[in-house]
Amino acid sequence: TVTRLREDAYLIVTAGASQTRDLAWLRRKLPGDANAVVTDVTSGYAVLSVMGPNARRLLSEVTSADLSNEAFPFGTGTEIEIDLVQRGHAMKVFRQPSRFEKGSLGRHRDSLHE
Repeated sequence: TVTRLREDAYLIVTAGASQTRDLAWLRRKLPGDANAVVTDVTSGYAVLSVMGPNARRLLSEVTSADLSNEAFPFGTGTEIEIDLVQRGHAMKVFRQPSRFEKGSLGRHRDSLHE
């Protein structure tokens, strides 16, 4: 999954089993004259997938962030605060296509191919 965080920054999340291969592929494909770098930030993140028709309801129990369609549109990412203990922790959240969202199958299927 490729998510644009800012105009000049992207986050790519890949399966743990293919992380080394995917990182090598990205580094091979990055043109030598590109004004870009590929940085492995695996050790700084964990991925927890919350999916399905009740995902927003579940997330709303640990955050006061607005998770409505208007504030958090389909196919976007945002950073929210979650309250797991006495203090909040920052968390990046992405809305990706889900088989449970009406019309999501077949949409946003752009992918990188060799």
